[in-house]
Amino acid sequence: DVCSSDLRIFAGRDVTERILLERSLAERSADFEAIFEEAPRAMVVINETGIIMRANAAARLTFQWPGDLTGETLGVLLHGLPVEAHEQFLRHYLQHGTPATDEGLVIGRSREVRARRHDGTPFSALLTVAELPTQAAGRRFLGIVLDLTERRSEEHTSELQSQSTISYAVFCLK
Repeated sequence: DVCSSDLRIFAGRDVTERILLERSLAERSADFEAIFEEAPRAMVVINETGIIMRANAAARLTFQWPGDLTGETLGVLLHGLPVEAHEQFLRHYLQHGTPATDEGLVIGRSREVRARRHDGTPFSALLTVAELPTQAAGRRFLGIVLDLTERRSEEHTSELQSQSTISYAVFCLK
């Protein structure tokens, strides 16, 4: 009897490749998380409207931010221009693919900027901005910030020592 109750039909699909792909993606994501959080330089990810999506531990330390920066506007970290100006630079880049001015948003190169700590204290920083590839809605940007305070202090000390040596040499010649 062909219509026996013992007859069973199974349909299957080999999902091995999908499972391996998901594992690989999870590993890459974990690698990125570790690199991002443990990086010695301040790293901040913003969305296309200038809202901070995430910041690493070095960013919180560099900007002396007491809590999470997520949800803050980029303008709270930069000194000298109003928040609206930063937002305008970003909008211009998104619409035209170029900076609004030479002083505007810089994608793909480093430039010295004035940054601001949580207490409002300004400091010199080297900022590098890159657009992050994403398949999610909207665009994202990564800012890497190097605090130049120590470097500026060392340069100033070296300059003072140089001037002191020159003054001593002039004094000895007289």
